[in-house]
Amino acid sequence: MAAEARRSKSVPITLFLPTRVVKEARELGVKLAVVVRQALKTFVERSELPPVELRAKDKTRVDVRVPREIAEKLKERGGPSVAAWFVAKKLEVAVEMAKRVLSMSLEEFIAEYVSCGSPARIPASSRQRSQGGGA
Repeated sequence: MAAEARRSKSVPITLFLPTRVVKEARELGVKLAVVVRQALKTFVERSELPPVELRAKDKTRVDVRVPREIAEKLKERGGPSVAAWFVAKKLEVAVEMAKRVLSMSLEEFIAEYVSCGSPARIPASSRQRSQGGGA
């Protein structure tokens, strides 16, 4: 019964995304549905993002369930196809981030993502930027 209630609050959306990016995401273990859902949510919330047709020769079908309100807003903007370019870009970023994280040693990972709250662990260039100086 709980599954039925969840399903009534969400609807299926189909996107056709570049095969290369979808394949890489799956190989790296990127949670495809999560990235796609977040990208669609951002797309409908940011009206300044233009509706653009994705121009990729080789596309793969990706099906996700999204909250009904996101699906309705997406329909108002022109449907899933006008958001596919943005979703593809967000997925590319997730793939690149996954590659970066997976290629790090444990020490690099800890320094970059776990212990960055300590000023001694933050690279000098990052401290300068956060304080208004530097590049």
